[in-house]
Amino acid sequence: MGKKKLYLVFGTANKGKSSLIRCLTGIFRGKSTRVQREDDEIGIEVLVSSAQEKWISIEDLIEIIEKSNDDYLLISIRIDSITNKHGDVFPEGDEYLKELKKRYDIIGAAIFGDIKYDIDEKLVARIKEPRKKAPNSDAAFVRKFWGWQ
Repeated sequence: MGKKKLYLVFGTANKGKSSLIRCLTGIFRGKSTRVQREDDEIGIEVLVSSAQEKWISIEDLIEIIEKSNDDYLLISIRIDSITNKHGDVFPEGDEYLKELKKRYDIIGAAIFGDIKYDIDEKLVARIKEPRKKAPNSDAAFVRKFWGWQ
């Protein structure tokens, strides 16, 4: 198994990250599925809710990725940090991205809003006005951008 390849979805709370992922994959809760791309079909593990909203630290996320049986993963990451009731802080999305980029290939991203991340813009499907359209419309845009059927 080679280096893991990641598709990432970034957004603030209630902007449609999980809805987008559900529309892209047909998965309600995280598990693996198959995705038809323009030239091939891939197995992909899906984490529907953002890492921070599931109280998954950067280290735990890396462990999840490493243990995945799939070479490809679709991961939701919240742009802003979040603190749980025990006072544990789960950092902003750029902190997750920094660590993920050290270890894995980022091959596609969907970003809700205008926030800039250290990702090649050619890989970014930017959803400028979240929640203005139906989630399946945003999913159709991202699917086409990423070359998914």
